[in-house]
Amino acid sequence: QLLVLALYGLYKSKKCENFKELYIKMLSLGGSVSPKELVGMFGFDIEDENFWEIGIKEIQKLINEFMELQSC
Repeated sequence: QLLVLALYGLYKSKKCENFKELYIKMLSLGGSVSPKELVGMFGFDIEDENFWEIGIKEIQKLINEFMELQSC
């Protein structure tokens, strides 16, 4: 889940101009390549904590949104 959220955060940041094409390619590859190679297509390394921070920030945004809804 965190991997997907990190990719979603990357998509929202618009830092990867050809994100849609890369994402479709990633989906078409399925399990034929390693997660490290898949994430590498987007210019990130799954061993780099900065990649995972993108996903963690997306989780924090979801938590904040939930908390705001609860306070209404």
